[in-house]
Amino acid sequence: MRKQLEPSVRIIRQRPGYLLRMGSADFDYDTFRRVAQTGHHALRRGEHQEAARHLRAALALWRGRPLMNVTDLLADAELPALQESRLAAAKDRIDADLALGQHAELVPELSALLAEHPLQECLRIQLMTALYRAGRQAEALDVYHDGRLTLADSLGVEPSPALFATYKAILDGDLELVPPPERAQVTVRPVITPRMLPADITDFTARDAEVSAIRAFLGSPPSGSHPSVLLITGLPGVGKSAIGTHGVHRCRDRFPDGELHADLRGSTDAPVDPGVVLGWFLRGLGVAPDDIPDSTPERQQLYRSQLAGRRLVVVLDDAADSAQVRPLLPGGATCRVIVTSRSYPGVVEASRSLEIRPWSTEASLSLLADIISHDRVARRPHAARRIADLCAGLPMAVRILGARLAAKPHLAIDKLARRVACDPLRELRLGPVTVRGNLEAMYDRLDEPHRRALRRLAAQESPAIAADTAAHLLGLTEHRAEEILEDLIDARLLHTTGGEGGRLLVGMHPFVRQLARHVSAPADPARRETPVARAPERVLLRPALA
Repeated sequence: MRKQLEPSVRIIRQRPGYLLRMGSADFDYDTFRRVAQTGHHALRRGEHQEAARHLRAALALWRGRPLMNVTDLLADAELPALQESRLAAAKDRIDADLALGQHAELVPELSALLAEHPLQECLRIQLMTALYRAGRQAEALDVYHDGRLTLADSLGVEPSPALFATYKAILDGDLELVPPPERAQVTVRPVITPRMLPADITDFTARDAEVSAIRAFLGSPPSGSHPSVLLITGLPGVGKSAIGTHGVHRCRDRFPDGELHADLRGSTDAPVDPGVVLGWFLRGLGVAPDDIPDSTPERQQLYRSQLAGRRLVVVLDDAADSAQVRPLLPGGATCRVIVTSRSYPGVVEASRSLEIRPWSTEASLSLLADIISHDRVARRPHAARRIADLCAGLPMAVRILGARLAAKPHLAIDKLARRVACDPLRELRLGPVTVRGNLEAMYDRLDEPHRRALRRLAAQESPAIAADTAAHLLGLTEHRAEEILEDLIDARLLHTTGGEGGRLLVGMHPFVRQLARHVSAPADPARRETPVARAPERVLLRPALA
């Protein structure tokens, strides 16, 4: 083989096989992408004849199933992206042929494609259009009704506005008035690779296991036809966003088509509307502002069309609920999605979940030294360790106290340690950033029975409380007590500490305990007695059952 391929191709032994290192080479897939891109651009310019010619030439390069002679492991990693690229080219070529008046001729091809991809509403719209314009109105309506049942059975959703509009136009006999699919109206700029990920943290430390889990998720081969989703949860200040961002930075080379990132502000009183986020993403993908639709459903369709066949990672930081997340999920399996959130409950399946727990005192001490200098820590080692210990495993707390010490070289570490020991939540503040405010926001989302339970559990000194003990403290049956404990675990206000034989044991973070004791203290009756309406139920991503 070396005699046949070298010197243009070098063959290198690399476990578990061989690596082909190539210089300049010509691949049929590169040719396909280049020719198809020319066709896509021609279609957007309204040059239907030119678009059909180029896209037909690109599709002619496909001969049977791709990667036929490649091992399953490698093929599974690349095949979804290849197939989505092929399907996107086929859709645009059919749009061009429809515009050229080829209606009846397209029916057999569209019927076969729709049978292979029954959830692709764009193909269903194209088939309905071709049938109607070929004088087969009844069959076109049947295609809609079949699609409605398929979507309901498979996904539990109704047809999209575009599909319903096509159906209604056929009923009214005015299909010519229906605008072509949104893809055909978009002015495409030169291909833009979005790089929306925030800068990596220069002093990122520890968390090797968590970062390895993120890298394994991002490097896993696509499965099925849906995007893989990783849900990262944990207490506020535990480092969810930093870990997610750092993990993606370590894997950027696996996503040649870029990264999309948005702070959804789900933990605040003003979470960002998904339609606004879709606008950000579409502009980041190169769509001209004038070509971005007004409605969220239309933006969602255009967004998924833009991502079809592309290998991107989408980071949705600080998500509130599934209603905020769902419209932002890509439509295909070639993308990866990372969602961070403070809470856990939900009904939408995530491929994997990762709970970020508080880290060790040693990790806190290391970060503190990076912020204020190792020499300063070495001069007051016991006070510095006391500061690290008082941060209770939250990187956010370390950064707040470290920033205060760095800004005030005259402030003695042992003096700050004494102040923090007296009232940690009061001292853990830096401008508008406070640990207490974040925890209060989580507490305020609870209804009164769960608040009462948290306050009574916080009054106990035991590091672990069993369900039967909780039932006695709360005056509830053990079954009801377990339900409340599970809810508080989902809200990340309690955590499991082990247990044998199905026995539930829970613990409480020191800062959560301090907050719960404060809000129940008689010295603060306004805080204790002011009624707070129950917040709407927060529904997030739930990992799929193994």
